[in-house]
Amino acid sequence: MAYRTIDVPQDVSAVLETLWRAGYPAYVVGGCVRDSLLGRVPADWDICTAATPDEMRAVFAGETLIATGEKHGTMTLVRCGVPYEITAFRSEGEYRDARHPECVRFGATLKEDLARRDFTVNALAFSPRDGLVDEFEGIVDLRAHLLRCVGQAEQRFAEDALRIARAARFVAQLGFSMEPATERAAFAQCGMLSAVSPERVRAELERLLCGAYAGAALRMYGGLFAAVLPPLPAWTGDAVAACPDDLTTRLAVLVHACGEGFLYSLRFPGETAFAAAAAAAYLNAPPDASRESVRRTLHRLGVHGAQVYAAARAAVCAAKHDDAGTREASAFWSAMRTALAEGDCYSLAQLQVNGTDVMEAGVRPGRDVGRILSRLLDEVMRGILLNERSVLLARLRTMIQEESAEDEESETVR
Repeated sequence: MAYRTIDVPQDVSAVLETLWRAGYPAYVVGGCVRDSLLGRVPADWDICTAATPDEMRAVFAGETLIATGEKHGTMTLVRCGVPYEITAFRSEGEYRDARHPECVRFGATLKEDLARRDFTVNALAFSPRDGLVDEFEGIVDLRAHLLRCVGQAEQRFAEDALRIARAARFVAQLGFSMEPATERAAFAQCGMLSAVSPERVRAELERLLCGAYAGAALRMYGGLFAAVLPPLPAWTGDAVAACPDDLTTRLAVLVHACGEGFLYSLRFPGETAFAAAAAAAYLNAPPDASRESVRRTLHRLGVHGAQVYAAARAAVCAAKHDDAGTREASAFWSAMRTALAEGDCYSLAQLQVNGTDVMEAGVRPGRDVGRILSRLLDEVMRGILLNERSVLLARLRTMIQEESAEDEESETVR
């Protein structure tokens, strides 16, 4: 396969051409080039150029140019409401905290700029004028589906420990594997991930879990997260691979595999953490496909949470070769779809009476209103009552009379 050109969007090409005409070579670089060569649609187009931030201001005088990361050489040009991130060629000083360079130097060559990047497949640049620039045999690794560090792997990971998590994430997204020296260095230095901010590690783990090859990545490289995750059972990768492409579902499998502590140590958003942990809490118990059980699961977890539970349960059982469990999960999933399709009531919001109705029936405002509504909902979920307004109002009146009679009897006994 010959890689010579890529289709750069016309608006991005116009930005490149503006810089070239002003005397500053400019290229699209990194992931957008890699993805284009792989036939993937780039998420965004990063531009690098020989122009410094001050020179960019002169080139784009009269246009909107925002100093989004000027000390690192990055400016954002806004044209017709569309942002274009442009970064000056740069070299970097020593890394003293395993994350950030001590200083950034502008005036570097394109080769020097590419030399500071993490992996060879990300150290590719392209411009319509110069064509493809490959200084570190990134194309060779692209063809071989290999992830290889630019230069010495030990040095790259020592400079920025997050690159270890990024390596596993790229495996999950691209279906690549690490070349031996890169893999050895990653495992040897993976303990450094504990020094990286939890939010950055979490972001990489999320992207890994959502990757098309997440299962394979966890099987091969899940151990790279040993500093931030408990050991993963052997079945974890297969279970994640069997899950739908849903972050919460795959997180639920991970919680089932190694506990929920990492959700909090890596600072997952509260709603996501709660949904994954709640679904995982039920994975050890065989699902009951009875209509009442389905309604109660929907009541406890909500629609998305119940779907997460059902899908995660099926994936875990499949990974463990638990055929009976897989059948049970399938039966539960089928029953849940039927319940949802037929409009089963499983929440107070769906109940055909509300707090106003309860108070109009003679109940004083307060906790008793909610308690009575919950009793009505319980009887609907049990199948004792139909969720029809006339039926519920009649039962409401009876319920109030019964409670009133009980209160009178209690007073008489006293």
